[in-house]
Amino acid sequence: MEFIRQTLKTLPNKITSVFLRADSGFFNGALFDLLEQNGHTYLVKVKLKNLKALLKVQSWRTLGLQYKYGGEQV
Repeated sequence: MEFIRQTLKTLPNKITSVFLRADSGFFNGALFDLLEQNGHTYLVKVKLKNLKALLKVQSWRTLGLQYKYGGEQV
């Protein structure tokens, strides 16, 4: 992640947004936080066979959002 942080710091000021495409080796909540906090977007390719293990080691938090579907709260 330090590599990504340093890379972002070296970008010219006129570049205000970055789209990062990465493989499952970059599936990391701290990296996603860093990108989102700085207004960048990302796509991480994860094979479904590894998805369960990758999701299990992430830190999750409840957002407290409420949804309605067909007039009913979900």
